[in-house]
Amino acid sequence: MTTTDASLMPLILQLGRTAAASMDVMAALGSVCTTAPKVVGVAGAVILLDINGAPTLTASDARAIWLGELQQNAEMGPLAAALRTGRPMLTADLTRIGPPALAGTMKRTTRVG
Repeated sequence: MTTTDASLMPLILQLGRTAAASMDVMAALGSVCTTAPKVVGVAGAVILLDINGAPTLTASDARAIWLGELQQNAEMGPLAAALRTGRPMLTADLTRIGPPALAGTMKRTTRVG
């Protein structure tokens, strides 16, 4: 049996109370994006939803949406891999697997130590 992080309870209750027919999917995904990073321990989250062949991004914050759009436009990185495979992707280091412009930006803005 697994346990659920207590910080997820408001989100779980909100999603559970909403009827599927009346759910604002983008708003629900936005809530997931803002809640998940705190629970998982990452800086941000991006969800890519493919609606009739039109990929739409939802993210935890402005920086995450920028990172998602950069990967989407370059067709490289975990976002592009998720789109190709249909599988979720998680990475802790975009400088190694992202587009060159992303890697360069991350190296300039990331402090070590």
